[in-house]
Amino acid sequence: MPKSKSFTAWLKTRVDQRSAIGDLARDVSADPDWPSRKGLSGQRDYLEECGAIPAAVEARERAWVQYGRTGRLNRMPERLRPGPLRALRRRPTTTDNDR
Repeated sequence: MPKSKSFTAWLKTRVDQRSAIGDLARDVSADPDWPSRKGLSGQRDYLEECGAIPAAVEARERAWVQYGRTGRLNRMPERLRPGPLRALRRRPTTTDNDR
């Protein structure tokens, strides 16, 4: 199985896109201090510490979701993939009233 790309490597392949994610990719490519190994929260913190506009932080979040769909996570079973709403899903519970 081929080695998967890191999020940062995946993002840098989007530098030619004419979108907010493309803008972020160009900024990340030009930033020698980009925390590529800090994960989602570390990168969000970095953007906020640098004074990034909210649209850049939102683009980072959307890029992460796209990466999850097309990047290294695409070989995971659907039920194991992280998603923005996964934490909000609740399993039905049985109460005494339902019996």
